[in-house]
Amino acid sequence: MIVSLPKLPVWISAALLWPVTPLIAQEPVNDTAIVENTDLSDAPVTAWGSVLQMLPQGFENILPGGPVHILFVLALLFLSRRSGPLIWQLGLFALGYISALTLGAYGIISISPQVVFPLMAVSVVILAIDNIFGKVFGMRRVILVFGLALIHGFGLANGFDASVPAILPALVGYIIGIEMALLLVAAIVGISIWEAIRVDQGVNEVLQSYAIYGVLAAAALALIALNPPFLVAILHQPIWVFAAPLTALFALCALSVTMRDRIDAYHHIVAVPVSAAMIGLCLYWWLAPILL
Repeated sequence: MIVSLPKLPVWISAALLWPVTPLIAQEPVNDTAIVENTDLSDAPVTAWGSVLQMLPQGFENILPGGPVHILFVLALLFLSRRSGPLIWQLGLFALGYISALTLGAYGIISISPQVVFPLMAVSVVILAIDNIFGKVFGMRRVILVFGLALIHGFGLANGFDASVPAILPALVGYIIGIEMALLLVAAIVGISIWEAIRVDQGVNEVLQSYAIYGVLAAAALALIALNPPFLVAILHQPIWVFAAPLTALFALCALSVTMRDRIDAYHHIVAVPVSAAMIGLCLYWWLAPILL
């Protein structure tokens, strides 16, 4: 049996709906005004909303928009063979770029992209040269990393939207997005080179390394073949642009495992060729605007 309920008076209905009115209107409700505008585009942006709004922008400024920042982090990875010095250098890089990014975001110091981009490429070349010739700067490399990180921070500041209403939460979201992208790249590359280093040191098993590199290479080749549309939409590039260099790196690491009896196989087979490729790529970035 269906029971029909009597209609409630208007004032009772209004009283019952009053507690959820702020959720419907998306605007603060007070006792003296009735909210008439329910347009979500006019709703105030909360601190958490600013974080979420800028997080993707920070990620995209690294992947795919910041290859020079990626190369800088990779240059740190390819030299350090112990976790302690690597963590110190990555921490100083984060401290340096966040400091400069903050100064740039608040408009205290700003450097034109035409100036800062070549300087960022120079920073990669400096570290790559140090990787090839082996600790050219010694203990001074730590100070050098921090100084070069400042340059990258000013570069990242050029991609920050300072017009957001809540700049500090937006800056936090922007930095979180940057760190997520950098950590993703560092994790993928770090697994492969760490395995090669451990085999070169006689710690890890050779067959285990071949299995790891086989799985990683197969995954990269599968992504190239499938070219998933959702990844293309995220990276704004065909998958091979990122997967092909990774496949080459996996092959070099596997070769270094095969040549493990050679003195310093990892350095000669992996670190030196990759660092040389970094230098060549940075030279291309310098010369392409002039020659093309």
